[in-house]
Amino acid sequence: MGALKCPNEPDDVGRPQVRLDSVAPGNWEDLRSVRLRALTDAPRAFVSEHSREAGWLEEDWRSAIQQARWVVARTAHDVIGVARSNQDTESPERRYIEAVWVAPEFRRLGVGGKLVHWLIDRERSSGIKEVLLWVIDSNDYARIFYLKMGFRSTGRTQPVPEREKMAEELLVYVIGRWGFR
Repeated sequence: MGALKCPNEPDDVGRPQVRLDSVAPGNWEDLRSVRLRALTDAPRAFVSEHSREAGWLEEDWRSAIQQARWVVARTAHDVIGVARSNQDTESPERRYIEAVWVAPEFRRLGVGGKLVHWLIDRERSSGIKEVLLWVIDSNDYARIFYLKMGFRSTGRTQPVPEREKMAEELLVYVIGRWGFR
């Protein structure tokens, strides 16, 4: 997908342009920066915690990059969003989208949708048939966002690991033969 537009030029209404980039191990510092911002900004939206990942060393970040497909959204000056997908251990035709976050000042501008669609497009190209994700039940905005993108509830819920009184719901996106649903 690459650049959406030149990130140095504002769009028609003066917003900075956003570029999507795959994350390689050499870009571990960018991932660390945006991931820690995400965990600070929205601690209840994620299963992991800032205190855990803040202690990671360079090799931990490089390993995280190699174990998943990561994408970041960036402007000319900053990384402003992140998302990843991981292989489902039960089926080679399914992957999970996780860790989706967009900086508050860039929310509701389409950045989150671009991150998720970027991952879905890569998965479709790899022969993946379904993309799954867990959404925390208290995160109504995220649930609505994913449903509008074409995800559907599976009806399956589970407690959030290591978080008392929190549950998450499993959503699925079935990838069509010719592209998105």
